[in-house]
Amino acid sequence: MKAASLKDQRRLYSDLAWTWPIISPPEHYVEEAREFCEAIRRNAQIEAKSLLDLGCGGGHNDYTLKNEFEVTGVDISANMLALARRLNPEITFIENTYDPDPADTTFESTFVYLIRREGQLDIETDHHLCGIFPLETWRNLLTGVGFEVKQVDFKEGNCPLFVCLKLECAPMGKQAS
Repeated sequence: MKAASLKDQRRLYSDLAWTWPIISPPEHYVEEAREFCEAIRRNAQIEAKSLLDLGCGGGHNDYTLKNEFEVTGVDISANMLALARRLNPEITFIENTYDPDPADTTFESTFVYLIRREGQLDIETDHHLCGIFPLETWRNLLTGVGFEVKQVDFKEGNCPLFVCLKLECAPMGKQAS
């Protein structure tokens, strides 16, 4: 079975994006984002001033991260990025639909939402491809563009956190040595 594109299937990231701040308010991310900040400070070799948030969604982690770093958020969903921009107007957000393996359906799930609209209860479903690609692919992509990648365990669940450092940037048209 050929997997449909992520944009076609993930309703929470399209027509149901407006529910995200209700389902998972930004305040629920403060402690988690503070733990990210601590992990970055603990593992960085130099003072971290900027942060690239890949898969930033509605910007709920960025709401706290922006107090510590200059944040740039990247996500696949224009609708989620609209929420992120509304919550964090001072942050740069970029839509990027790159997926190195769109046929990878290893982590599939369906969410069911009960939404009350004008006194009527609607049932909506939303299919997600979670874990878009394996952790090793993330490591390879990040090291391939010059980052040193350190994986640290995150307290919440079995979710690793990559702390990435890029000490030098090559001048335009030249390779870093």
